[in-house]
Amino acid sequence: MNEPLTGVGVLIRHAVRLDRVRLLVWVLGITFIPVVTYATYATTYPTQADRLALSATLRSNPSFSLLLGPASNLTGAGGYTAWRTVVITGVFAAVMSILTVVRHTRSDEETGRTELLAAGCVGRYAPLASGVATAVIASLAVGAAIAIGLVASGGGTAGAIAFAASVAAAGIVFAAVAAVAAQIASFARTAISLSVGILALAYLIRAWGDASAFHWVTWVSPLGWTEKMNPFSANRWWMLVLSAAATVALTVLAARLAARRDFGRGLIAAHHGPVDASPRLSGAFGLAWRLHRGRLIGWSLGLAVYGTLIGSVARSIASVIANSALAKTFLGTGHDFVALYLAEIIGLMGIVGTVYGIQALLTARTEEVEGRVELLLSTPLTRDRWLASHLLFALAGSALVVIVGALSAGVTANLDGASTSIGAVFAGALVQIPAVWLIIGVTAVLFGTVPRMSVLAWSIITATFIISFFGPLLKLPRAILDLSAFTHVPRLPGGSVDALPLVVLPVGAVVLLAVALVTFRRRSIAS
Repeated sequence: MNEPLTGVGVLIRHAVRLDRVRLLVWVLGITFIPVVTYATYATTYPTQADRLALSATLRSNPSFSLLLGPASNLTGAGGYTAWRTVVITGVFAAVMSILTVVRHTRSDEETGRTELLAAGCVGRYAPLASGVATAVIASLAVGAAIAIGLVASGGGTAGAIAFAASVAAAGIVFAAVAAVAAQIASFARTAISLSVGILALAYLIRAWGDASAFHWVTWVSPLGWTEKMNPFSANRWWMLVLSAAATVALTVLAARLAARRDFGRGLIAAHHGPVDASPRLSGAFGLAWRLHRGRLIGWSLGLAVYGTLIGSVARSIASVIANSALAKTFLGTGHDFVALYLAEIIGLMGIVGTVYGIQALLTARTEEVEGRVELLLSTPLTRDRWLASHLLFALAGSALVVIVGALSAGVTANLDGASTSIGAVFAGALVQIPAVWLIIGVTAVLFGTVPRMSVLAWSIITATFIISFFGPLLKLPRAILDLSAFTHVPRLPGGSVDALPLVVLPVGAVVLLAVALVTFRRRSIAS
């Protein structure tokens, strides 16, 4: 008889080997944000006057507390980096852990791989333990990389380690959250949605506590613990005790729930559908809508909320930029800095829309791996029509997400007194879409030719984000900056319009999509 944790070491090694490329991308991407922020602080705010003006402006505006937490100790690179990036890097670490745990628990159980393992010399709790352990290893790797990067950039050792520990702790806590969700939900998609929903709630609780008179509310949120660590300032090491206690409690709860549920099912059993399918499910596009609608609605609502939050600080951030000596040196005077800020935000919405599009398109890969595509193609349904149904929601859904996020920011900024027109904001959103679709086209080609490599799309969008938003600060060569499709997109509102990219990018996207359809016809299914 197997012990409950028999085989856990082998499963951990297998999971790390299986996810080594994916986790490496996560580690490097998360590490890049605080390290580059720290390294460019002296260039962005070169004089003490700039830093004092920044500190005075940000401390007096509660909207910044809502987004990132209370602004303190902003006259040094460490304090600024902690305020600007510790919460957001904690969120990214949490998402990494959620996806990792669900992939190696609920996803494997859903596809039958765990059942095969359980038939051999693997203990009852080994898959759960290995999934959580893999996420913990990845979170610790993120922490180690951040600490090394910050120290190498000139940060104090104690502050760098405190920053790294707070981010790693967020990842570890949400690994345990995902472990519980994987026991409650019957499907991987549901477990991820539940975990991400709890993460979003944690962010909103932290934001409300920081921006309201009820500051104690922040202590309820795990992301509040990440913030309250206060790296490069107070360095409250004892905050790690809260994270450790929550992780242990949630992991024990996950183990107990795993013992009480039936293998292959969550505590919340999946409901059986009606005997006869709805007419809306009679075609490929109806089925695709059923698969994509929850994600599309969730992303749209999330971007609407986020756009509202970042639009609310448009005038405040514009005043910071306008008073910066560096901005005056590079941009001169007389610019509409609110428009420039909104252009950057809309560019970010383009990246986020691309993430949605990639995720939506990779749903097709999930359907293929889990064996449902073969059943569908055994009917008169053609390959072209099936893939086109998923491409439709990847392309149209990504455009909708970009537009909703951009308009939410623009409307909120106007309500706060900005003079930038909503039409200009809408135009800025529209010009992002060709770049979004080009990257989705690359993802489609990967899926159509070498489906196992379609995961490389995440590396592409990560590199695109780094090049687009950090490349100019790092003074990367023009040849590298041009590798990002978003580099060629007009920066609207406030910028000039070059028609050539708005022709070349859509044509490139159409060509890539056509190649994807042709190659998908010729390859074997579930290869």
